[in-house]
Amino acid sequence: MLDIKQLERLRQEIVFNSLYTTDYENSLNICPIKVQDFFDGYLEYLFDLQMEDEEYGIEQDIAYYDTSNNLENWYNCFEDDPLPFDKIYEYMREERIPFSTETYKQLCEQLDWKYISIYYKILNK
Repeated sequence: MLDIKQLERLRQEIVFNSLYTTDYENSLNICPIKVQDFFDGYLEYLFDLQMEDEEYGIEQDIAYYDTSNNLENWYNCFEDDPLPFDKIYEYMREERIPFSTETYKQLCEQLDWKYISIYYKILNK
C-alpha cells in the first residue's frame, strides 16, 4: 500500500484526466493502466463531492476538491490495493521499452515471470 507522500508524488507525475494511458507513466513502477483507472475513479469521486456541495448552494471548481485529503480518502476506499507495484512495468522501464497498452498486455501474456526475473537479475549484476 502507498502512503500519502507516495500518492501525492504519483498525482504530481501524471497528467490528470488524460485520455492517453502513456500520460499515467510513473516512477513508482505502477502499471499506467491501473493508475489511469484509479484516477478516472478519483475524478468521478471529486465530481460527486462537487455535486453534494451544489445541493447546498456551494459552487466550487473541481480543482477545489483535488486535495491530499480527498486523494487519501479515495485510496482508502479500496479493500485491496488499487495501485500495486508491477514487476513487468518495472522491467519495461528498466529496459526502456516504450509503454503501450498492447506491449504491456503482450508481455503479461507471453513472458513467464520466472524468465523475466532471472534475466533481470543477470542484467543487474
